[in-house]
Amino acid sequence: MICIEKQMDEYIGCTDLVETKEGDEIIYTLRLLRSIYSRFVKNKKSVPSKWVTLNIREEKEMYVLHTAFVERLTPSFPGDDYLPDQSKEFWACHALVWGSQEIIPGSEINKCSW
Repeated sequence: MICIEKQMDEYIGCTDLVETKEGDEIIYTLRLLRSIYSRFVKNKKSVPSKWVTLNIREEKEMYVLHTAFVERLTPSFPGDDYLPDQSKEFWACHALVWGSQEIIPGSEINKCSW
């Protein structure tokens, strides 16, 4: 796996990943094609970003773009495999903006599962 992050000269879009603080309205839910709960914030909006991240993986003697998104490279949610030693600390004060991602309806919980 190759992960590349690059800061551009100008804003290139909005990121759904935002910092959170005490008092924010937090909810956890499953996103499509995921088995680990994601942390969301309901009272914040996406913010402009100059960062882009690419995740490229080698498959059958070729490289395939696995994912690309507007934001810096971040640890995966706790329980997944990218920078697991930093996951809980990072996601304790960050969340995805509610309504920005497809979720599995009915999977919402109010308490952290990790």
